[in-house]
Amino acid sequence: MALLINIDVPEIATAERFYTTAFGLKVGRRFGTGFVELLGWPATVYLLAKPAGTVGAGSDKRATSGTGRRFMPTSCR
Repeated sequence: MALLINIDVPEIATAERFYTTAFGLKVGRRFGTGFVELLGWPATVYLLAKPAGTVGAGSDKRATSGTGRRFMPTSCR
């Protein structure tokens, strides 16, 4: 069984720079402009473009990005 980590981010390029620099991850594949695969951990990381104000992981309307809170919707599968 493989573990996947999905991270919702407002901007792919900024998040890609952060995760590759801070954690030494490498870009695996790009899927258009909507998400990018990062490799280098035991789990594959996917950065998913989610503009501010969209619903985060799941359907909980309280988990909306762009509210001024520190919030990073993340899901592991």
